[in-house]
Order: sequence, then structure tokens, then C-alpha cells
Amino acid sequence: MRRAMLFVLAAALALGFAMLHRAGSAPAGLAHATCPDLTRGCAIGTPGHPVRVRFSHRPSALAPVDLEVVAPSVRQAQAQFSMVGMDMGPNRYRLLPMGPGRFVGHILLPACVAGRSDWILTLDLDGRRTAIPFSATP
Repeated sequence: MRRAMLFVLAAALALGFAMLHRAGSAPAGLAHATCPDLTRGCAIGTPGHPVRVRFSHRPSALAPVDLEVVAPSVRQAQAQFSMVGMDMGPNRYRLLPMGPGRFVGHILLPACVAGRSDWILTLDLDGRRTAIPFSATP
């Protein structure tokens, strides 16, 4: 049963990511990145703009989690959380500077009434936006 649930979740994430990549579905200037495990952290930057992003632990609805972004060349960082095809209300956070190029936000994901846990983290770093799909603990 658990394997089936994991398969369904993986399929939903893949579908969501594919929908984001579909022509015309994402705003211009929105880059996409993958991160197999945001609790371990990932490098998602580009040459000349290194960026490392990670959660303090695996996110879960209605449970606080810290998001840390290390981006030496960045002055302002924001994070937005959404789901493909579902309005999750305003979920935008200004990440607070915690030293040169290090930003932290205390995040609280809302509960999804449909029981979904397939999220998209969109980082806005000085106007450069990157979408990163992830899965929260149901």
C-alpha cells in the first residue's frame, strides 16, 4: 500500500513538473530546477550565481519548517509555495538576511483540502525566479 502511495506521489510530481515545462504554462524568465532531497540541500545556481537551498527538515502541512538559501551574490530573497492547478492562497515569504549571502525563512505550508502534498517552491532571488518541485509529508 505504501509503495502504491509513493508511486502515485511520484507520478503526480512528474505530471506537475511536466505541466510547468509545457509551452506557455510558465511565465517567461522562470527557470526550473530539481532537487531530489531538499532536506540535504541542493545546488541550483548557474555559473557566476551559485545558490544552495535546503529545508531544516521535511516539510509537512501546518508544521513550521525553516528554509535556508545561500547565494553570495544576492541582496533579496523571497519564496513562494504553490500547487499545479490548485489555488493555495498567498504563500509568499520574504527570507531574512542572516549574514552576507545567507537568507532564512520560517515557513508554514497550509493543509491541502484535496490531501495533495506535491508543492512547487519558487525562489525569487533579486528578480531571478526558479521553480523547484518537492513533496511534503502528507
